[in-house]
Amino acid sequence: METAIQNTIPAQDELLPFRRIWAIDLSNKRWKRIRRELESLECRPKVEDIDAQAIARLYKRRWLRADVLLSPLTLKLLTKLLTAFLASPHFSTVCTRFGLKREEGLRKLGVAVCVPLMAFWTNRQFPRMHRALFHGELKRHFILFKDIPLRDFFNYAPLFVLYRLSNVLMHTKTARWTWSIITGKNLRQCAGLPFPVTRMMAHWTIQAPYYLSFEEALFYGRVRGLGGSDKLHDRLRSCFDQFYLFNDHFKAELLPFLARHQKNLDLRELPVLLGYLHHRYFENRQNDAFQLGSYSLPRLQREMGEWYTTVESDPNYQPRFQGKFWRRSALNEYESLEGKKRYHIVELTSYDDLCTEGKRLRHCVATYVEDCMEGRCSIWSLRVNVGEEEEKSIVTIEVGTEGYIEQALGKHNSRPKSEHMTVIRKWAAKEKLKFRIY
Repeated sequence: METAIQNTIPAQDELLPFRRIWAIDLSNKRWKRIRRELESLECRPKVEDIDAQAIARLYKRRWLRADVLLSPLTLKLLTKLLTAFLASPHFSTVCTRFGLKREEGLRKLGVAVCVPLMAFWTNRQFPRMHRALFHGELKRHFILFKDIPLRDFFNYAPLFVLYRLSNVLMHTKTARWTWSIITGKNLRQCAGLPFPVTRMMAHWTIQAPYYLSFEEALFYGRVRGLGGSDKLHDRLRSCFDQFYLFNDHFKAELLPFLARHQKNLDLRELPVLLGYLHHRYFENRQNDAFQLGSYSLPRLQREMGEWYTTVESDPNYQPRFQGKFWRRSALNEYESLEGKKRYHIVELTSYDDLCTEGKRLRHCVATYVEDCMEGRCSIWSLRVNVGEEEEKSIVTIEVGTEGYIEQALGKHNSRPKSEHMTVIRKWAAKEKLKFRIY
């Protein structure tokens, strides 16, 4: 009799607690559909040993819908989805393309790489759960790929797309470029490309290293498509991170020149060469029409050497300005102690000061002498000393008359380090200066 009574009591619904993930009350119809997918998820193969804390750190509000509670139940469901994805053949495809075994895929690629791939996989395998969980910003471009089989996506998407999938799908242009590649369309015909892409550039873009962003992959394809080597690309990538003022017109002349002469070019001297070219294109007071394509490498190196010799010499190359001073600006000097380093921003008020600064940092700040004398700008030097060490110049700053910091450049016209820009920003905030481009 007791056994018969127990059989009439309905079994507890183990999936019902997941209904509390959402702050709003789900309609019975909607919950029924989500519950069906949960049942299917429970039947999927899974892998163990997932770091739930790492997943918890990754899921921030921007990943989830506003009505999804950040609760242990939510984390449990997301972990179930991730473990099912890691056990799927699609993740095996990803691991194969990265040259990894599936057992080491999560550890080598990391949670930050695997979770966006899982979200894309969930969109196809569990669409109603996907719509109920993930924020619209993450999934708004998924519809572009609705007709592409998951197998094709994971097989043919470039490695740098799989590695940075969330960044790619957050922007319309990179999502459309990815769609063109996977569907076999011509990347060269895509709208919004930063420069004209040749067939070889498109080929090398798709082969770009996995750690690059889409824009960086296009630059890789550009260098390789022009005949440049991997070493030339790597050196240029690090240099352009410093010489960020170079526009695309300049790069259109520079890249073919470097690719043509790379066998005879010492890549270690590339920053020095770019510092000279920066002067010729953007700072030359003679405003000559400099055409890099008409130069041979020996001629360019000869003129570069003569220019650096001039810059590093005593101020005799413009003797008419020797001993010249000008009035200080209304801005104040600045001192800051950051750890063991003492920073000091001082104004340069004489031609000799400009020449000394140019000699120390190997740039052409001395050519700004007339602008300073006529009040069109003021030049400042960020200096540092540690303990009892002698104070040394590290960044030269140009301030315009309209209260803008026009330039802040280090040795060879390179980008200042982030710690140096922090000091400059503090000074700018105190003096109510704005930044033109930084």
